[in-house]
Amino acid sequence: QTLTPAVTLPGRDGRFRYINVAPGRYTITARTGGAGPGGRAPAAGAADVLWASADVSVSGDGDVTGVSLALRPALHVTGRVQIDAPLEGAPLVPTTIRVGALREGMPLGASTINGTALGGLGLQSVAARADGTFDLAGLLPGSYRLTISGITGRWWARSAMLDGHDVLDESLVVADADVAGLAVRVTDRHS
Repeated sequence: QTLTPAVTLPGRDGRFRYINVAPGRYTITARTGGAGPGGRAPAAGAADVLWASADVSVSGDGDVTGVSLALRPALHVTGRVQIDAPLEGAPLVPTTIRVGALREGMPLGASTINGTALGGLGLQSVAARADGTFDLAGLLPGSYRLTISGITGRWWARSAMLDGHDVLDESLVVADADVAGLAVRVTDRHS
């Protein structure tokens, strides 16, 4: 099921409010330092990105009050892009490759209704450094689809290995800790 997040900005005192919420279970997530709906995450290495989350049940019998969100540092996925020597032509330059994570179940589009933004919070991406390393910063816990972009012509992403699993074929799960050691392999060799 695709989720459509409703986004509201807190006041100067940190208080926030959603109105006309239908009964059900919700997760309220706060995130600082990021772009607005439809935007990209802050640049890699952004140390000031914080997040918090709380589950809330709305029964329809009255307002839900007293929800408190304690902010903590956002998470990172780090790794290296490994580029095979080309069969022909010039080698691929690592800095042209972007590694991204698309939050599963989150739409990319965004709209605004009565001051509340809907959708568009799911995609973060970062360019690899000259040595092939990357630091995808500002992630919240959840399941992601890995994206590899900036590859043109005969090149393609062959694998993205993490702990013996190819996360190009499976979800990249980010729990409550940083993820390190993601090995993205790019090649011009086709099977």
